[in-house]
Amino acid sequence: HITGDSIDLFGNYVLSASWRPEKPLQLWDLRTCGLVKDYNWVNHAEPCMLYAGQFSKDPMASHVVGGGSGSNEARVFERESGNMVGSMRGM
Repeated sequence: HITGDSIDLFGNYVLSASWRPEKPLQLWDLRTCGLVKDYNWVNHAEPCMLYAGQFSKDPMASHVVGGGSGSNEARVFERESGNMVGSMRGM
């Protein structure tokens, strides 16, 4: 389910951050109502249940970020490639 500040919009795209253990950070296309990308969020010890997700504020929204509880973690991904570029744990 969706909770907190976990939906963000950029052009025709919606970023959703879901409070669930699998596939918590996803990118959707409003034109097709279809899933564009699942951002790989695998934790080997404890899942991260997301409370927040947002596009970066640069003109192209080149990154997305999500953060939540459980593993108490935040991660930054390149929007298009899906590559993780940074993380912070144990907050």
